[in-house]
Parts: sequence; C-alpha cells; structure tokens
Amino acid sequence: MKLKLLFALIYISSTSQFCLAANFNHIKTFGFDYIDLSDDSKQAQWLAKHHDWIIGPQNGGLTVNSNLIKNAAYSEIMHANKNAKIAAYAPYSTVFPYMSEWMEEWCREKGHNPEDLYLHYEEDVSVNSTKGKMKIPGYGKGSATELSQSRVTARWWGGQYPNINPASEVFRQAFNEYVLMLVTVKNAKNVYVHGLFLDSYNATTETSYWSRELGKTIEFRKMGISSESKAIGYMEKMLVKHSVEMEKFLKKATNQKDFVVIVNAGLAEYMYKDYPDLFVGQRDGLMNVSIEELVSSTIDDRRVPYLKDIYDDLEHGRVFWIRSQTNYNSQQKTIPPAFIQGILAVHYLINHKNAYFFYHEGSPVFYGGDASGNLRKSHWHVNQQYDIGQPVKHEGKDYWGMKNTDRFFIVDSDVNSVVLARKYEKGMVLVKIPKAGRGGWDNIGKNKKKYVLEKEFKQLNEDNTLSEKINAIELGNAEGVILIN
Repeated sequence: MKLKLLFALIYISSTSQFCLAANFNHIKTFGFDYIDLSDDSKQAQWLAKHHDWIIGPQNGGLTVNSNLIKNAAYSEIMHANKNAKIAAYAPYSTVFPYMSEWMEEWCREKGHNPEDLYLHYEEDVSVNSTKGKMKIPGYGKGSATELSQSRVTARWWGGQYPNINPASEVFRQAFNEYVLMLVTVKNAKNVYVHGLFLDSYNATTETSYWSRELGKTIEFRKMGISSESKAIGYMEKMLVKHSVEMEKFLKKATNQKDFVVIVNAGLAEYMYKDYPDLFVGQRDGLMNVSIEELVSSTIDDRRVPYLKDIYDDLEHGRVFWIRSQTNYNSQQKTIPPAFIQGILAVHYLINHKNAYFFYHEGSPVFYGGDASGNLRKSHWHVNQQYDIGQPVKHEGKDYWGMKNTDRFFIVDSDVNSVVLARKYEKGMVLVKIPKAGRGGWDNIGKNKKKYVLEKEFKQLNEDNTLSEKINAIELGNAEGVILIN
C-alpha cells in the first residue's frame, strides 16, 4: 500500500535551537580516535576539520607514558582548528598495572596504605570474568593470607586486574591526580586538553551474571551493608559523587571552566532500562554522557523508544556523544549505501544542539582506524558533510503525539517495520527500522516497500552528488535516505 507523506516545510528563523558547530552548521561530530597522531600531521589536521571532539588520541599502551597526549598531536590539531576539542581517555572499571603502580606510589608519598585504593572480599567468592568463573580468596573469613590477595577484580581481561573503588576517598583522590596527568599535554607547560572520557562507567555496579559481589567485601560490611542491592545502590551514588568531584577538580586544576568529564554509559538500554537509578535517578550529576551502538546492523524497533528518551534528555540540557557502527568494515563486507544513510538518518532524527555524533565503519576493533591506521574512512562518511540545514516543523503529530513540532515522526508502521522521518530546511530524512527479531546483517534491505512522496526531491548519493528528481522512494530494513529539496 502506497503512503503519501505530507511535506509542508515551515522554515524556522535563524534564531534556531542549533548553535554553530566547530566544523559544520547542521550537525556536531566526534570520534573515538584512539591513535597516536604525533607523527601523522595530515591525519591530525584532517580530524580537526571533521570531528568537533577528538577523544583519546593516545597510543593506549600498557604504560603511563603511552597514555599521554603528545604536544605534537595537540599542536597540529589546534593549529588546524582552534575550536577543536580534545578529550583524554581513561578506563573506569579496570585498574591496570601501570595505573596501580602510579596510584600506589602516590599513596605511599601521601602516607596512605595502598590497599585503601581497593575493595577486598572477606570470604572466599566465585565471580564471573570474561574468561569464565574465577575464585578469589577472602581475607579474615576466607583463605587469603594477605589483604592484597582478596582484591575485588574487574570482569574485563579475565579478571586479572583490580576493580576501581570510588567508595574510597583515597581512591578518588589518587585517581583525580592520575587523570590530571592524562589531561596534561606531554612536554608542554600548563597546557591541557578540554575533557576526560571515562570508559565502562557503570561496570562496577553490574548485577546478575557480572555481579562483583560487593556485599561480601570487608569495606561494605564495615559500613553495615551486606545486601548486594544496597551495596550497588551505594556504589552508584559513589560513582556519581566521584565523577562530579573529578570534574570540579579538573576544572580548577586546568583553569578551564568548560572542562567536561564524559561518562560512557554503553548502550541506550543500559541508561534507561538496566541502570535507571544511576543514569535517570542521578541525572543532574551525569550531564555529559556517551552512548555506543545507537545504530548497528542488528537495530530493530525496540531501540525507537530510547530515541525519544535521548531527545527528551537533550531538551533538558544533557549533552550526548553518540556512536553508531556498521559492525563490519568495507574490507570485510560491502556496506550498502542505504544502510549508511539509515545510520545517518537516525542521527538526524535526534540531531540537537547538545548532541555529537560518530559514524563508525566497523566495530570497536577499528577505533584505531583500518589496518594502516587510517581514520578517514572508518571514522567518517562524506554524506555527513552535506548541509541539510536545521529541523523545521511538521504539520501533524510527532512521535510524542504533539502537533506542529520539528521533532521526528512516524510515516508508516506495520507488522514488519516502522518508518520514521524528520524534516529539515533543505530536505528530509527517512529510515526504515525492522520490528524485533527482523534485524541483523542478512536482513538489511529486505521487506522492500515503495513510499510515494508528496513533492519531488533529489536523493543524496553516496558521493554527495544528487540524483534526478524523484517522487517515490523504496526502502528495505535498516535502510534510510537523505532527500534534498
């Protein structure tokens, strides 16, 4: 059945909700650019002109020195674009050996017991790690003969490294001093980057299979907390307390009132479904948040309500850094252009002055670019550069049920999929999202259906040229289109 779309464009004035981005007028961008740029001036300059925020331009090795941002990279980026923003990267669940060594030395210099950095089990426990079940001896009521043997471990890296402990004031102070070093540009006096990215922010408070059994620790039992749910609730408050303290500390230390600490929530489901007490209940303490895999090849309509949640948060002042991925890179599989525009269309559905977006070819394996370290393809698509203007009002109900707004709306819905759209000054974006159980790479492009347009548009091609005028568009699962007036 053909569906007519009513495209009455009502232009809004130049006093729009949108602020000019550093590089583009119509959208703000960022990247997890995990690569040392100090010996790659051309790529540093390219990033500065394509990503408004460059996160993690470090080697990322297993030494303190390899995690510092070098002056050469910083200088090239800032010379190419004085408005560019750079954020240092820090893991915030696992305490790697180089971190432990640094913070334990800080403890000794300050007269603290290094074990005050960590949580410790009082009895023998069995917990899950990424390499399966592992037993950790408890100290006091277990088989550990030394306190250090009973440290609570992070699930990552097979559980071989300690977990962070923001419930400890000693840990919070030591970690703050450690990350101050990370945000300081190496070999430059009193020069700092503009933000800090905390990865795996909520991993310490995971429940069920990945539970850290916090209620069985010496530290929590000393506080009279042995219930796992109460221990997690307390730890969630400590996570927020620490990130707020950290940002305040770094603002002062770097003399940057706009310095931000960005916490990585992971999936949108984690924010609004799995950890609402943390990300919704303590929202005012977590105003700068990263979301990953908003769109991937497995997207289905269960993700759509979270688009609304994110947009509502954006409207209330929360700032998001949002990454979507293709799952495969173009050396592994041919990536359908309509799927690429589907990803970009979802970004445009919730485009906002408080949002930064990252189109990512591949998966986190390719944060450092392709095999040769080239970010130009894996961390960018040329369609992002095409200026479609700013959102304009739609005469009809939006997804929220309100009339005459510039938000996204439903244009078609059946048992197989839902088609969403949003109007812009210079065109329109549409994306077709399959129903639950109908997503996945092999289903991209299936369930084709033609949609007749009320007026003629030109379709934005993969190379940013425009097609001849069209009055209908055919879309399959996970496919999208950017239409130009």
